[in-house]
Formats: sequence, C-alpha cells, structure tokens
Amino acid sequence: MHYGDNGILGKIQIAKREIDKAEEKENIILENYEDIINDYLISSNRDEKCEHISKDIENFTPNIDYINGTYITISIAEIKTLNSVEIVGYIFLLNNKVKAVTTENTYTFNNLDFDTLYNFSVIVIDENAKLKSSEISAKTLNKLYLYNEGNECNFITDGWKQSGYHVKNNGTLTKNTDNIYLYSPNGSRIYCSHQKPIDLTNYSKLYIEIEGTQKVCAISTISYFSNSYGTDINIDNMVPIDISEYKGNYYIHLTNANGGYSNIKNVWLEK
Repeated sequence: MHYGDNGILGKIQIAKREIDKAEEKENIILENYEDIINDYLISSNRDEKCEHISKDIENFTPNIDYINGTYITISIAEIKTLNSVEIVGYIFLLNNKVKAVTTENTYTFNNLDFDTLYNFSVIVIDENAKLKSSEISAKTLNKLYLYNEGNECNFITDGWKQSGYHVKNNGTLTKNTDNIYLYSPNGSRIYCSHQKPIDLTNYSKLYIEIEGTQKVCAISTISYFSNSYGTDINIDNMVPIDISEYKGNYYIHLTNANGGYSNIKNVWLEK
C-alpha cells in the first residue's frame, strides 16, 4: 500500500485543502495522518483500547445505498460526535485495501466480480487525527440493469431520453414509475436511448422485458440512431440477445415505427 505524496497522505491533504485552505492547525494535523493510518491498518489491535481510536466519534453503521451488477455504493449517514469534534475525512476500504480517501461520505465501488460477497470498511477521521471504523458486507448482482421498472439507473446510463432523427420523427415517449412507453404514428419512428455509453466488452447477453406491437432495438457507437447506422434487432420478450461481438462503448436504442407501440419494463446485461 502506498502512503507517499500520491498515497493516503497526499489525498487527505488535497481533500482537506479543498475544505479550508486557511486552517493551519488542521494542516499540521494532516501531516500526522500518514503514520497513524498506516499503523492502524497494519495493526491487529483495533479495539477500543487502540491509541488511534477516537473517543469522540460515536459508533456508526455504513449504509448500502445502491447495488447494480458490479456497482456497490456505500454511504455514511450523519455521524454524531462529542465535544464539538468535526469529521475531516473518510477512507473507504475493500478487503482491507484502501480504495478512496475523500471528504465525501459516499463512495461507489466498481469493477467488482458478479454475484460475489464483499467486505467493506469505512474509517472516519476526526480533526484530532483520531479514527473510528465500521464494516459492512454486500453481494454484487449477476446482472447489470440499465433500466429497472421506472429506475433509469442514472449512475450508469445518465438517464434515458428520446434520441435519433428520422423523417417524421414525431412519436411520443412517456415515462412513469413502472416503464417507458414508446408510440409512433404511421409514417414516423421514435428512438429512446441511454445518454452515457456502456462498455459491452465483458457482456455476452442483452435482455429486454417488453411488450407491444413492435419489439425492436438497435446498438450503435453513436448516441443517436437512424437508418444510416446499424441494424434493427428484433426483440423477443426476455429472450437473450447475443452481444458477444460488441467490444467497447455502445448505445442501446429502443425504437418502433409506423403505428407501433412498446412498453419497456426492464433492460439489463449479463456476462
């Protein structure tokens, strides 16, 4: 584990300077964090008798905010302290290895393995360079949702919106708490796409739970779609679409035309 200028100490100093560059006292405190954190992490003595344990930070439990495929987001609710002591930073660890040092109380772990149980730790640092830690476990899913019954999975997709261009592209897109609804009058076509590209390299199957008179999607490297790019893929509800040939970043476009409608409930990827 690296604790030099680009390691824990450097990250804490940068994070803390962003909070308050004028606090000379706290900058001096930060200079002592490297040895303290290093000693704490390698020490087998982490009970309440450990000299680095904060007596002013009350016990806390991390929250699992979000689990989707290989993404797990952990947050720390407001922490109660004694003697008006302030919290100056958080360290997020996976299997006892530091993944982030930040002033933010939320962190998202990514690039984990599917369907795997992980142990996470969060160390809270107070202004006196004392620490308090807590642990929590969570299991990743065996699928990555891009849309899930009203949840647009914004962290991954940046939301789903009408996209593309086409002659008389004047269909309608309606969202509610359960699904995305697409309708295209005769002679028109409509597209709905996620706004952030998805790396499909490590996925082999695309599933779409959908009903309607038309069940069509398309996959392209561009955020909009037209007849000039890519090929329509006919969808059978809940039947996997082979995407093993796609390597790199792509957009998945849901589309119908000429008086068709589609009711989309779920979209997800699997290995």
